[in-house]
Amino acid sequence: MQNQDPQRKAPGRPRIFDRDKALETALQMFWRYGYEGTSVAQLVGAIGITPPSFYAAFGSKEALYRETIGSYLKKYSNFVTRALASGLPVRESIRAMLYDAAESFSRDGMPRGCMVGSGNLRVGEESNTVADLLTDIRTKTTQLVEGRMRRAIEEGELPAAVDAHALAVFMACIIQGMSVQAIDQTPLAVLKQTADLALLAFDQARKLGEGQAAGAVVLSTSH
Repeated sequence: MQNQDPQRKAPGRPRIFDRDKALETALQMFWRYGYEGTSVAQLVGAIGITPPSFYAAFGSKEALYRETIGSYLKKYSNFVTRALASGLPVRESIRAMLYDAAESFSRDGMPRGCMVGSGNLRVGEESNTVADLLTDIRTKTTQLVEGRMRRAIEEGELPAAVDAHALAVFMACIIQGMSVQAIDQTPLAVLKQTADLALLAFDQARKLGEGQAAGAVVLSTSH
């Protein structure tokens, strides 16, 4: 019987595919480089699987992207729903939302900005379904903010003359703008100053609404 070479190693076990880890790797790549800036070849290389295994696990690049967006919203971008459902007064909930957004966009060791807010605002025709997905998420987020404004009006925190839709769109513009500025390496402290300025605009909108309401009262009592 021939002796076995002591230096020869027994065959190792095949590497187990960690789908959650692969999903996080893809999320980070899409977040940093965008949908069109990330190729299947790059994803396959970063995850460490073969192309057939990639398609077997995720179906397609777009399907994987949609899955990473869902993961991103749960893990990294829940600041809107968290702030608006906090039970805080409307101004404090808006402040929390803006401050949390600034911090979310500026995490150390993470891609800068918002994967949804700044991702694929302009894409080729072949990626229209991805653009539509992001547009839908941004629209629904604005609607959540508008809903909080309308509830504040109903509960007397804001005067009825305040335009809830316009104010919600304004806040969405601030958040999306902070995302772009974060990508451009604007410091967190400056982003928070931007949030403070947005709150001043919120205060002004409330004052204007109160003034309009007072003017209506004067008008109604002058007859």
